[in-house]
Amino acid sequence: MPQQIITKEKTRSLILFLICGLCIFAFVIVAMYPRYKLLIQTKKHTDEFNAQIEKQKELLPLLALQLQEIDKFKLPDELSSLNKAALLPEEKAKAAFDIEQLAAQNRLSVESVGFDANFETLSVLLATNSTETEDKNSFSNIHRFLIGLENLSYTDRIERISIRAIDQIRKIEIRHKLVKK
Repeated sequence: MPQQIITKEKTRSLILFLICGLCIFAFVIVAMYPRYKLLIQTKKHTDEFNAQIEKQKELLPLLALQLQEIDKFKLPDELSSLNKAALLPEEKAKAAFDIEQLAAQNRLSVESVGFDANFETLSVLLATNSTETEDKNSFSNIHRFLIGLENLSYTDRIERISIRAIDQIRKIEIRHKLVKK
């Protein structure tokens, strides 16, 4: 009988040991499998990026050749930006007046017009009310103003537009490059 009790205890201990071992193994599998999967995906993405980098390294000499060929071509005189000269100080007042007039036509108010030191870029600060009923109209006014600004004879390109809402007023800052055409 004592022999039987020892055997039962050994069997029970062995079963408990196996159950604990299986629980620990299952926990490790459950905890580690998502990380393993993530590691596999990360390695796959890294390999794809490395392949793209290698491909771009192979194409870089071709791009350099294309750029050299493009540099050989000369633009016609009417398209060349080298023939454009900066506005003279006397033309500054006319440019500011034209912009104020264009803003008034589009129901925008000009808060400030500022030129840089050599009169190449112009900063315009506009304001528009932004009540809910006029919301769509104010943006169409801004759109019409930008189209008109681009069509002015001395506008080369619009460099930056920033729109900020302060209370019920929209402040629009526009920087554009001026040239004498």
